[in-house]
Amino acid sequence: MVGQNVSHYEITGKLGEGGMGVVYKARDTKLDRTVALKYLPKHVSADETEKKRFLNEAKAASALDHINICSIYSIEETSDGSLFIVMAYYEGMSLKEKIERGPLPVKDVVHYSIQIMTGLQRAHDKGIVHRDLKPANLFITTENQVKIIDFGLAKATQHPMLTKSGTTLGTVPYMSPEQARGEKVDHRTDIWSLGVVIYEMITGQRPFRSEYETALVYSIINEDPEPITGLRNDVPDDLVKFVDRCLEKKSADRYEQVGDILIQFHSLSRNLERGVSPETETVMPSIVVLPFVNMNKDTETEFLSDGVTEDIIIALSKLEELKVVDRNSAFRFKDKTPDIKEIGRQLRVGSILTGSVRRASNRLRINVQLSNVADGYEIWSERFDRVLEDIFDIQDEISRAVVDALKVKLFIHKKERLVKRHTTNIDAYNYYLKGRYHWNQRTLESIVKAKEYFEQALVEDPQYALAYSGVADCFGSLGLLGACSPAEVLQEGKAAALKAIEFDPALAEAHASLGFIEAQYNRNWDFADRKLQHALELDPGYANALHWRALQVLTATGRLEEAEVSARLARAKQPTTAAIDFDVGWVVFHMRKYDEAIAELLNTLELDRNLYYTHWLLGRTFLQKGEYEKAFSYFERVQLLPLGKGLMGYAYALSGQQEKSEKILNELLNDSRQEHIFAYQVALVYCAFGEVDKVFEWLNKAYEVHDPWLCYIKVAPEFEHLHSDPRWDDLMQRMGLSPYQTTHYSEGGSNL
Repeated sequence: MVGQNVSHYEITGKLGEGGMGVVYKARDTKLDRTVALKYLPKHVSADETEKKRFLNEAKAASALDHINICSIYSIEETSDGSLFIVMAYYEGMSLKEKIERGPLPVKDVVHYSIQIMTGLQRAHDKGIVHRDLKPANLFITTENQVKIIDFGLAKATQHPMLTKSGTTLGTVPYMSPEQARGEKVDHRTDIWSLGVVIYEMITGQRPFRSEYETALVYSIINEDPEPITGLRNDVPDDLVKFVDRCLEKKSADRYEQVGDILIQFHSLSRNLERGVSPETETVMPSIVVLPFVNMNKDTETEFLSDGVTEDIIIALSKLEELKVVDRNSAFRFKDKTPDIKEIGRQLRVGSILTGSVRRASNRLRINVQLSNVADGYEIWSERFDRVLEDIFDIQDEISRAVVDALKVKLFIHKKERLVKRHTTNIDAYNYYLKGRYHWNQRTLESIVKAKEYFEQALVEDPQYALAYSGVADCFGSLGLLGACSPAEVLQEGKAAALKAIEFDPALAEAHASLGFIEAQYNRNWDFADRKLQHALELDPGYANALHWRALQVLTATGRLEEAEVSARLARAKQPTTAAIDFDVGWVVFHMRKYDEAIAELLNTLELDRNLYYTHWLLGRTFLQKGEYEKAFSYFERVQLLPLGKGLMGYAYALSGQQEKSEKILNELLNDSRQEHIFAYQVALVYCAFGEVDKVFEWLNKAYEVHDPWLCYIKVAPEFEHLHSDPRWDDLMQRMGLSPYQTTHYSEGGSNL
């Protein structure tokens, strides 16, 4: 077909051929760009069932939109019924070609593996299983970036009946045992194939080899591969163990999800840089605590049943040998009839705790049941009939019974409570539960309401440390949204955090609250970092400490690689909390990886379309790409907030709408005489006007009033052109920030 024209594509060369079709290089004459055209085999195009299956799966794959997945532009059909896919064209070579030159350096193995897993995780999160992962389907661009290609065999879980049962699809050397037997497969078949690919990168050869397909299938199902250590002696033990676990014959014995491996590979990558190797994760029991059912169907009991659930989750999360699904993932199943096996499959856990709460006056009846996901059978159940004041004892009894049933070793004194009593006042506890409920919604209105409930809790119990921490967090968040001044945050919010520490020095939440405020409002970087890390020592599962450390300390001080690791760790602990999922997009935006930031932030929007910061940052990202219409479409959601108003003025100026920009600037200047606004936002508008003296005048005002948004000035792309001004170095020095070194990424850079 070379030299022919198909639609508006001029075919200029042949790139390759395989079982799933022929790929050509072509020029898109409409958009004047080079693309790749993949023609599907005739049997796929001719068979309506196969055609329907492929189209459904290809559509799902095209929606993945991820930096480590080949972009699919369109799926088209010729006049004679032949299907072809229009894909992005990349310069570089396949991983297969790289391996043919010999085993890869360990650092390259880890670098490529992280990218492969990042792309796979996106596919799995969207319900797509690749089913044909192999070096030939992994392309390495000239920028050393991995692109997963060829989702021709991908299985979209929402279309299970379109995949024929009993058929063996894929490339035999990379098939999982269950795939080779023609059995139903899930995401863990990709984890097996990932193990084969990593093994091959390390050793230069496949773990299972034979000239005959039947013998090869037998080997995959029944035999163990030659140990990596017998083929190469410079591979860290942890990397070997990762591969071995990926290649477990039983899918249940492999990693539960790609994210579990990804976190550890990031850690391995950092330690390789330092010349050390961390210990690998051990197999551990896993559980999800589903929201307890409110049998009364009233609001008061609703707060109580949710609170009981959350406290049991928190208590179990403190155990080092038990993997506990985070609160937000568990609460996705609230008010739904639990299907034990289906929930276990989705959350990848071995056991499920369910319960119900019934209240009559001051008496409670709580029924609890622990079930095994594998067979659906009950492991343990109990009924608790107590007075309301015994709620803390009940939570502790339930937690201990679960621990005993799962036979998890406790690293605590036998007499110590699993559920710590932060208050003995049941009314204070109920107010706190309501505060926490509203805090989890993360809107301006809900944070204001949460603060009111936390303060009511303190009226009931003036020594309630958790409630003080809640008040501090509310002040910190309200200050960012412009609902209170930095002076109020530093006076009242910080005082609340210190009170929390005073009443409970071992409370992780209290130290994290203080670290958050000290970084964001006082620019006390080292102290804040120590506080946040101390919070993680007290409670390694406290995702907010990782979240605030990634944003308020590591990003602000320009330690972006560390920030990305912390952000991903936070997301792994609470994958369905939008405010935490946002972190990865935030960090990669400041790394100038704008396309990756957009992909991450769009995923965050799917979790919560009401989170202000996601719309705000998407607008900023599109501005940096020069796509003004898209930027304005996202700014509409936040234009009335201080953090959005200044940005709108900035955007209008950049897009040539000078009159609108000046109008916003005048409004900001008038407001500044009457109420607190972000001086940083005024500086931002002047920045777009190119009035450098005014920019520094307002940046200095922002410094004087402890404007919280000034703490990101070092890494903000909007002010990058000011770095050569002597006043810039002076500002950085006063803020305790070292001179900024711009890191250039191949993904993209500022158009401004």
